[in-house]
Amino acid sequence: MDADWLIDLIVNDAEKNGSRSFENRTYRDEPILRPASEIKPGFPQPLREARRFARESDQWRTSGNAVFAAQAHMLANYQDDAVYAGAFQRYFPTYESMNDEQLRGYFGFRTRLRGGETPAGPISFVYVHIYELLHLIGAADAQDAFRQLLSLREQYGTLDLNLNQQLTEWLWDFVIYYQLPVEYLKGLPKYDLLAAAQTLTDWQAAEDADLAAALILLSPYQVIRSRFYKSHSAEFSEALCAAYRAYADYYQKHRSRPLAESYFGRCYFERCRLFAGAVFSDERSMEETEYQFNALCKYRCVNRNWSRDSIVLPPPKPKALGVFVKAVDAEMRTAFHDPHPIQSNLKAAYTRTLIRDAVAECIRAKREREKPKIVIDFSKLDAIRSDAAITRDQLLTEEETAEDLAPCAPEPPAAEETPPAPSAYDLPINEAEAAFLRCLLDGGDWKAAAAKTNLMPSVLADRINETLFDYFADTVILFDGDRPMIPDEYIEELRGSL
Repeated sequence: MDADWLIDLIVNDAEKNGSRSFENRTYRDEPILRPASEIKPGFPQPLREARRFARESDQWRTSGNAVFAAQAHMLANYQDDAVYAGAFQRYFPTYESMNDEQLRGYFGFRTRLRGGETPAGPISFVYVHIYELLHLIGAADAQDAFRQLLSLREQYGTLDLNLNQQLTEWLWDFVIYYQLPVEYLKGLPKYDLLAAAQTLTDWQAAEDADLAAALILLSPYQVIRSRFYKSHSAEFSEALCAAYRAYADYYQKHRSRPLAESYFGRCYFERCRLFAGAVFSDERSMEETEYQFNALCKYRCVNRNWSRDSIVLPPPKPKALGVFVKAVDAEMRTAFHDPHPIQSNLKAAYTRTLIRDAVAECIRAKREREKPKIVIDFSKLDAIRSDAAITRDQLLTEEETAEDLAPCAPEPPAAEETPPAPSAYDLPINEAEAAFLRCLLDGGDWKAAAAKTNLMPSVLADRINETLFDYFADTVILFDGDRPMIPDEYIEELRGSL
């Protein structure tokens, strides 16, 4: 029987229009049927066996990823000396997407790579080797596979930006999937940003050096590029930490949520997929497991379904934090009489005062440190007193001695200083808007107050909220139905300001 005729019969019969065998089927790479006459003589037996396994696998019950993983285990130790100089590019490259020449060329590429070389070849070859390492093929254990993946990123990441980005994501997933220590995540972008976000959340226990580094890393305002910061980095970091601690403490006392949460939001639950975009078969039978990076990021697997409870990843660089850091920079330049001052965009008066006080304390502490240190050896004081007494007795007359021994009148007590009265901040609103706020605070006729402005109460409230947002970083007038009201947390502050 003619082999070409038989192959055409099989293919054409399976692909008939309307064939139900193709309904609800997910596409995957499939082996190309070849007659024996087209298979090149000398094709290695291990590769023949891998091809046969793919042909004989149950295509309805076995996914393409599982077929690849099984073939990878079969060919884990196979070596070849072939060199492939042609082109090969696939979105999800596997052994079955290669022809025989490309397949031998790939294993020649892998053999040289394992031998310590950095061989040239199609970037899809690198992807196939990455997929093997994700299954621990060619590695002693997960730690060894992780190190090889890092080496691949260094060798080929600069040649393909997309490969570098995807491999960086897969390295993060690799540590989580194989439950490696958190230290393996160091050096990955998410690690630094998540650790910095956690530092801002735990500002009370954080060291100043860690807190300053976290603030600078997460700030979209790049203060490290300024000449002033480079010449006063220690003083700037000290003032920045003091200002942030004061600001976070204010938020803790007067706001309904912490300052860091206003920057990054709350943790939320979402389902996730590890190794997204990779040819990967989940071969581990994990019924239930957890992996916690810190309080802001935790992964969980139940029945092979992964989920994540975390803030947005990677954590964003909040614009409000950049405004805060720039305000500290502006205040520091003013205090140090820098010839290149900048203008702060921060409008909240109480926040500017916190920053100004922190900078003043920083300068005071700096001057204190610069004072010459006087060290007194108290062990020599007795000898000094004795010598001074002998000298005094030799110089003083009897009358002078009597005068010295006369009792001295006690000095009047020092008057106690009266602490300055706390200052109140004026709000940038007109008298009509202030009258409307007073009516809301005191239960007055707010409708009449709004009528005097020729504005609807809702429109007037929106205008006041917009004006005061820079001062309170929040909405100060809410509506319960058609009735405006002021939240309890802002009542006393508004009374004092009005």
